[in-house]
Amino acid sequence: MDETAEMGETLLADVQRRWVPENARGLWWFGQSSFAVRGAGATVCIDPTALPGIAATSPHAKIPVPGAASGKVVGMGIAAQQVVVPPPDETVAYGPLTVTAIPAAHEE
Repeated sequence: MDETAEMGETLLADVQRRWVPENARGLWWFGQSSFAVRGAGATVCIDPTALPGIAATSPHAKIPVPGAASGKVVGMGIAAQQVVVPPPDETVAYGPLTVTAIPAAHEE
């Protein structure tokens, strides 16, 4: 296992081993704008710093990304079937979690 995968496995293990009460949410800050939120049967990583490692240790996880980033994410070695591009302004369900993609003007 490479260093990135080990880092992802360590981060997920820490998040998963913590007890979160049924009607609560757990929040982990990984630095800068990277967070994990756990509760209601789902774990969500927001702007993760070890995305390839997390994807490798969670092969059934879906990774929603903006359309402009999908090729870059697959180029990082993440399986294409894990990468999904949610339609802008529509709510999509991923198991117990729903995601609404909000357009942002990050590209020129």
